[in-house]
Amino acid sequence: MGRFYTGDTGESTGPHLDFRVYNPETKGYEDPSKFTSYLSTGGNEFNFPVTSGFKPGGRVSPVTGKIKPHPGIDYGTEVNTPIDIKGGKLLSTFNDETGGIMSQFLVPTEQGPREFLLLHGSDKNKITGDSAVFDYDPSKIMDMPSMMADTPSMNSNGNQVEAKERAQEYITRNMNAGEVVNSFGNDFDNMESERLGNALQSAQEAIIQKRMDSGESFGMIQALKEEDD
Repeated sequence: MGRFYTGDTGESTGPHLDFRVYNPETKGYEDPSKFTSYLSTGGNEFNFPVTSGFKPGGRVSPVTGKIKPHPGIDYGTEVNTPIDIKGGKLLSTFNDETGGIMSQFLVPTEQGPREFLLLHGSDKNKITGDSAVFDYDPSKIMDMPSMMADTPSMNSNGNQVEAKERAQEYITRNMNAGEVVNSFGNDFDNMESERLGNALQSAQEAIIQKRMDSGESFGMIQALKEEDD
């Protein structure tokens, strides 16, 4: 089990935890709310208010005022709140100018190995490296079969979750231009002129698509898997 102490370091507007989940196989971020069952505090369920949601496509930074990706979820926590990571193998704890004191854990989840990134920690966390670790082999770091037996099989409501069925229902893929624009929070559907709203959305989608075609990535999304015909 790994442990991380929350704080207010880096580019932060107040004490909180920025929790992110990275899939080393797809090389993309996933919705962290689907993995909070692996977190706890003081033996209790992880249950903190969300102060900023999962917006991999971009949000206005409360610090810089610029639009930038936010592939995590911010939770309101007090400084030095201990967060325990079930089955977490620490890869690195380092001090980042933006993320502050942050820890990187490899966790054997029901969906496979995932990196858990916890940002803006306190100085109670021991620094172990200069940056995140990238060149690792999950199979050599942990014995997945034995550790999987010790991971949660219940969701936050206590209902039994069949991981195999869930994995068959969803896939993680790159967002398309329309999904990126929708993640910005623009409500074109409620504009007084439907025609103008459609035109503005189409214009934004065209801009995003052009940036995608040039190689820019706007993050991942978990979507329903389409049935084979």
